[in-house]
Amino acid sequence: MPSFFSELKRRNVIRIALFYGAGAWLVLQVADVLLGIVDAPEGSLRLLAIVLALGFPFALVLAWAFEITPEGIRRDRDGGTDGRASAEAGRKLNIATIIVLLLAIALLSWNMFGARETTPGMATTAPAGTPSMEPRDLSIAVLPFVNMSQDPDNEYFSEGLSEEVLNVLARIDDFRVAGRTSSFAFKNQNQDLRAIGERLSVANILEGSVRRQDDRVRVTAQLIDARTGYHLWSDTYDRRLDDIFAIQDDIATEVVRALRRTLLPGDTEVISQSAKGDVEAYNLYLRGQFHARLRTPEGLRRALEEFQQAILVDPEYAPPYAGIAMVYALLDNYNYRSLDETGPLANRALERALEIDPDSDDAWAVKGLLLGQGPDARERSDEARAALERAVAINPNNAFAHLWLVGTLFPDYEAGRDALQRAYAVDPLSPVIVYRQVMWALSEGDEAAIERYLGELREVAPEWFMTWAATGLVDLQQGRLADAASTLAHARTLNPEHRSTLVQEATALEALGYDARAEQLLMDAVKQTDSPDLELELAGFKTRRAIETGGMAAGLATYREATRLMQTSNTQVIGELASLEIAAGEPAAAEQRLRELLDISPQEMPSCDAPQELAPCIGLLMAINNQARPQEAMEVAIRIQALVNGMRAQRIRMTGSITLLENYIEHVLDESEAESPEAAAARAIEHGWRAPIPALRWMLAENVDDATAERIVAMMDDVLKAERARYDLMQSEPPPDIR
Repeated sequence: MPSFFSELKRRNVIRIALFYGAGAWLVLQVADVLLGIVDAPEGSLRLLAIVLALGFPFALVLAWAFEITPEGIRRDRDGGTDGRASAEAGRKLNIATIIVLLLAIALLSWNMFGARETTPGMATTAPAGTPSMEPRDLSIAVLPFVNMSQDPDNEYFSEGLSEEVLNVLARIDDFRVAGRTSSFAFKNQNQDLRAIGERLSVANILEGSVRRQDDRVRVTAQLIDARTGYHLWSDTYDRRLDDIFAIQDDIATEVVRALRRTLLPGDTEVISQSAKGDVEAYNLYLRGQFHARLRTPEGLRRALEEFQQAILVDPEYAPPYAGIAMVYALLDNYNYRSLDETGPLANRALERALEIDPDSDDAWAVKGLLLGQGPDARERSDEARAALERAVAINPNNAFAHLWLVGTLFPDYEAGRDALQRAYAVDPLSPVIVYRQVMWALSEGDEAAIERYLGELREVAPEWFMTWAATGLVDLQQGRLADAASTLAHARTLNPEHRSTLVQEATALEALGYDARAEQLLMDAVKQTDSPDLELELAGFKTRRAIETGGMAAGLATYREATRLMQTSNTQVIGELASLEIAAGEPAAAEQRLRELLDISPQEMPSCDAPQELAPCIGLLMAINNQARPQEAMEVAIRIQALVNGMRAQRIRMTGSITLLENYIEHVLDESEAESPEAAAARAIEHGWRAPIPALRWMLAENVDDATAERIVAMMDDVLKAERARYDLMQSEPPPDIR
């Protein structure tokens, strides 16, 4: 036996074995990097490893049979060669083996701790002199993990894994985590990580890749200091798909450890409590989330199917239940399907989600959203706010909980504005949140903010239907009817089922004088969708046509019949009916209707202390004034004036009709410096106020003298004709580009 080992040593078989092993390791390290870059087929690295392993015994046989000499490779004939030549060959093999090992170790170190060049500014390992014990900034963005699989349909999986890690980190105390939409906005963009950190206002970035094949998954993750580009931590997980939840927890744990430099007991508890279930159910849930984010009818329908399938696979997995409730809420939110029909299904799913996981911030947020929708939303406002505040308490980084909280805080507009800003701070690139910023700026009439947020919306979601809808609505509110009609028409082609867009387009077309097209839009929509709101819009349109052809009495008769058939209790409809009664010379009937709406007796004065009371209080003022009761009219006018001043103090935008109202109040109060109604109307028109001529006559009837009314109508008619001429010219040009 000793002679055998001596022979192995003499023939350099052991050295060849070590050299081959080191070389194979180096080859695999290089291949691991290069195969990922060239997107080689799945299993390429495994195949290479098998080939190298099969080559190992052949290398040993060749080492035994041949030897390396100064004259070259020769057949070994049982010790017949010079021992010094064999020793020299052995020394050279030792040196070669050491060099190969050093190269392999260097490459492994670079792969683990060095930069993965995904941006022009490469991340590098931190220098030795970097201080390590100073407190770190705990703000972080989780970029979408790159799908390295051959199948592009696995995109949802790599994105979903990133989002689940993000959700776990978002619930860690003191962590500030950029919202999912903002982080994912940088998908497939070759941007410097430091620029991304600055854009999202975070100090750290987590990125990685996912390679999935059959029941195996390989996840690579790395944490980078966004300010310096230095790597803080990285690791690779090569496991069965069943271990995906453990991978998520491990990544979250290591990120927290790297940033805090320790794990607090609460951190471990939060990470361990993240929702876990059957892998297939998890897979279906990720698919559902992927489709739900589209916010289109088809996307929400497919999301609902995926969530329902996930529940069938694992009835004890909470997230899909919350997902189902969210889809039903969004279907109502976007006017696709009413909660009157789906409310019980949504509530049942939500109850089950909270039964399984009482600390699900997503479930509490959706509960608040559901309670804040529907005809009884005002009565349930406190309950909705409590649910959303609980969601925020569980996860302060839940951007949509902050966003949905906004609607429950009125009439405290400052609190609502603060909640919206918190949502924006967490997820500044979310199209939904930026859209709400546009709407808020529009409600305040803040031109600079409108321009800023509309520009951001066009940047982050140029082809989203709500981007076009927001642009069209801004045009409409600012008096650019031609632009509004064209832009809203394009929004409708992107999503024909969005009712608000359709109604706004019909409004613009009616003001431009295209009555037939506006009416056809509304009629087609009413036929396709059983929507009381659309029926009311159509009733208003027909009423204005009746005013144009038969006067106020004809308009009143049309509207009365429409509301009788619909049997509606909509407060806006009741208010409009009362205003028509005033315009048609029936102020006493209007007063009675408005007092019932305000729930006050014939002797009481309205409080007029909330924005929702503004319209009925205005109607009551006009009804009382038209019955020649000046003292009562003055008292109501003073209260309305205080309400309007309060709304203006909260920066709520005052429309052109409010400008005329304030002028009307000034005349009721007999203020000596009040400008004429004609001058007030001219000022409102200059600031973008537009109204169809029949609607304008409806507003002015019985409130100004006939001559003044005709002059105001003539001013408006001139502006509308100019817009129509511009619209006709635009129809011969290419479609608008909002970018």
